[in-house]
Amino acid sequence: MTRLQLRLVEARMRSGLTPAQVSGATGIDLNTIGGLETGACVPDPSHIRTLADLYEVSADWLRGHMNNPTSSLSEMEKIAAKAVNSNDLAAFLEQPFERNGKPLNREAKKKLYVMAQLLLDQDD
Repeated sequence: MTRLQLRLVEARMRSGLTPAQVSGATGIDLNTIGGLETGACVPDPSHIRTLADLYEVSADWLRGHMNNPTSSLSEMEKIAAKAVNSNDLAAFLEQPFERNGKPLNREAKKKLYVMAQLLLDQDD
């Protein structure tokens, strides 16, 4: 199972809802709910947002972009996560990362980018 599938099931179970109840609450077809949880359906971004709202979790958490289900990413973190997930090194390097209050240089940002990719790839 993918991280998305596991988290959809986990969030639904934490909420104490059946797939039928989720369908009724969101208007998403019951077969689609099941397909998202089993991987038979390609996730539509609007469905992910709707389910995240219902389950009171972050859509980024559902997608596996963060480990805390209820916190949200800053705008910079969202851009950086998107850059890592889309293999966009140039966009990642544009971010103003700091360590101990000092800006990271280009080489340090490249290392950070590689580490982020490795971390994300380990959990798939």
